[in-house]
Amino acid sequence: MNSDKVRELIKAEKIACPFCGITELERGIIAKLAKATYPPATASKRFVRDLSSGYIQQLSEKGRTFLAFVAHRFRRQYELTEEEWAWVREHQRKSEGSI
Repeated sequence: MNSDKVRELIKAEKIACPFCGITELERGIIAKLAKATYPPATASKRFVRDLSSGYIQQLSEKGRTFLAFVAHRFRRQYELTEEEWAWVREHQRKSEGSI
């Protein structure tokens, strides 16, 4: 399948975008996560640092699932809005269904 056909299917929402840009809602979550403290030398710390610095420009579904995991795991260090919590819960459910 050529790349033009894949782009058409993504625009038509017939298939999920494998790597899509980071939404404003996700940027809000990332900004709050950037202020949290993490154990040294962990994947969570590196992932959030790379996201907040702009090194990572796009997220895959697995990346979004990991972002939801990190947001839930360190939830006591910041406050999310109801809309942001809904996003975290939605992406956690997606990961539970794929296991």
